[in-house]
Amino acid sequence: MTSIFDFILNLIFPDVCGICGKIDENCLCDECEKRLSQVLTYKVRNIQDKYFDKHIYLAKYDEKFRDYILSYKFFDKPYMYKTFAKLILKNEKICGIIR
Repeated sequence: MTSIFDFILNLIFPDVCGICGKIDENCLCDECEKRLSQVLTYKVRNIQDKYFDKHIYLAKYDEKFRDYILSYKFFDKPYMYKTFAKLILKNEKICGIIR
């Protein structure tokens, strides 16, 4: 059950697709998900590092995906975190490692 605060917040700041900006409650519209499926490559690599034991690859780091990440980090698009979270949580292989 959502609270009144969440309801009002959603009216003011509705969930949008982090890629195209259309209002979408899943934070990733079907069109963008199809487009992103071309670059998504879920890989897990074991590494021997002081700080990490696994390295998870989400996508090919091509120009488009790089632009999405830079937009999120540096161009005031913090709402894109939901889109990236959806992409990560969608893959069972990666979720099994993270948990």
